[in-house]
Amino acid sequence: ALAGYFRGRLAVARQEWVPAAKLLEDAGPSVARVPVFYKKAMVGLAACYAAMQNPDKQLEFCRKARAVDPGFAPAAVGEAEALAKLGRMRDALREYRVLVNQFEMTGYRAELVRLELVAALTGPAPADEASWK
Repeated sequence: ALAGYFRGRLAVARQEWVPAAKLLEDAGPSVARVPVFYKKAMVGLAACYAAMQNPDKQLEFCRKARAVDPGFAPAAVGEAEALAKLGRMRDALREYRVLVNQFEMTGYRAELVRLELVAALTGPAPADEASWK
């Protein structure tokens, strides 16, 4: 099972998404006892599903990785990206704020600003502007 885990990780690195997903899904239960392997397997699966444009599954596997290690940055990034793809802007904003402010991942500042702008432009009107009576 450990060999499948490593083959799956290698397939992710090679961007061979379908075989990687199969290998990592098969290896998941076997590596669950080793948190460092498990969280990397889950993030690998999330990357596979992100590449296959399935943000629901991407989110699911990022959350499994974060359940083991809430501070695992690759899982936090994947979760934020999946939430944005799913249109869950409030949740995505919260996660991007964590990435930029707590993880100090300033490379995500532009995406945070973009989401802040989208939220400001599409959010509900302030109470004093909602009615023109």
